[in-house]
Amino acid sequence: MAGISAGGIGSGLDVTGLVRQLVDAERAPVLSRLQKQESKADSRISAFGNLTNALDAFKTSLAKLKTAASLNGRLAVSANEELLKAAATSKATAGQYSVEVKALAQTHKLASAGFASQSAVVGSGEITMSNAKGDNFSLMIAAGVNDSLASIRDAINNDPDNNVVSASIIKSDTGFNLVLTAKQSGLDGALTISTTTDGSDSGDLSQLSFDPQSGSNPLMIKAAAQDALIEIDGFVRSSSSNKVTDMIEGVTLDLVKAQPGTVFNLSVSADTDASKKSINDFVAAYNEINKRIESLTRFDATTGFAGTLQGDATVNRLASSLRNEINRMVGGSGDLQSLFELGITSDKSGNLVVNESKLDAALSSGLAKVSAFFEGSTGLAARLTETLSQFTGSQGLITSRTESLRNEKSNIADQRDRLSLRVEAIEKRYLAQFTMLDTLIAQMNNTSQFLSRQLAGL
Repeated sequence: MAGISAGGIGSGLDVTGLVRQLVDAERAPVLSRLQKQESKADSRISAFGNLTNALDAFKTSLAKLKTAASLNGRLAVSANEELLKAAATSKATAGQYSVEVKALAQTHKLASAGFASQSAVVGSGEITMSNAKGDNFSLMIAAGVNDSLASIRDAINNDPDNNVVSASIIKSDTGFNLVLTAKQSGLDGALTISTTTDGSDSGDLSQLSFDPQSGSNPLMIKAAAQDALIEIDGFVRSSSSNKVTDMIEGVTLDLVKAQPGTVFNLSVSADTDASKKSINDFVAAYNEINKRIESLTRFDATTGFAGTLQGDATVNRLASSLRNEINRMVGGSGDLQSLFELGITSDKSGNLVVNESKLDAALSSGLAKVSAFFEGSTGLAARLTETLSQFTGSQGLITSRTESLRNEKSNIADQRDRLSLRVEAIEKRYLAQFTMLDTLIAQMNNTSQFLSRQLAGL
């Protein structure tokens, strides 16, 4: 504290202590009020954040119900996954299929004869590589520049126009072999490699040529180009890939192993388990919102306990809006009009309760009907999503309330700063006043002592 920091010089008063007590008396009640206001604002911001998290989770569950695909899922099951695996989308039609995997697609692979080392000269000139699909590129091989085995490998792999082949070097008992593997599987990737040797080095670039029409080639076939072959219900389909996506609409077939003569079943059916999970997730997310609202707004008359958002108009409006949408009839021409028809009802606490057997029956009788109830612009999922946006969107009520509380905290901080300035001024004024009083008392004491001495000398 500036100025006097000890007892009064003339009065013996504890000036510092008196000033501190007076200043504290001025500051304490205001500071206590601001701290309570700030704590209340923090609690409300946290409570709205807690509620918003539950609303976001609910919005995520609704997103899964808004489109037909989410509730019109299909399940593809292969009876022999060692040979074939399958997956289906909502576009697939339920059915049973007889399947035989006759052959797998193979990637064309060629290899050169062995060279003494990776730095051995292969030859100079031009190499042109192409596949049956029509992709091609050419390389110029210059003597003393990139005519070694390793340099040619690197030139092939680094060429930006190369969509045909990848190159590697494998060391065998016969030496170092250049291995060329087609980037495209199946017959579309079958390689043709032509060379033109310019004779400017000691090598012979034609060692890397391959003509599929020739009975003899410098490059050896390590794996022949071959298409996959699959038969379904007597219909045969060849494919350059072991992943067949367009033989059965909406079904992806992954060929794992060929076993000609082995016929097995592939079934495509409605994926009611996935649909049921989406609906149960929706119910659980709604109940979590209801649980948090109850916790934040409850009042115990016995103990006097009140939730952080007890009596809050925004939260009460949210609860009422969600409850109204949940209980409202969907309308329109759909077969299902309410959650009750899906076996979903409300208990006395407002939580949703699922009758599993009734829900199973509704899903089994037609996923399309269930999907129509939730999906589309007038479906329950869209309506609930719109309701949520009124509270959690950029202009939503909860968003606005939270922003207002943050502004309140900012205002409290400003008030605290102003309080500090005011208390500092009060402190200086009290110090000045008490210093003046102390000086006056000291003067009066001196005068008294002087008069006492004069009287004593009479």
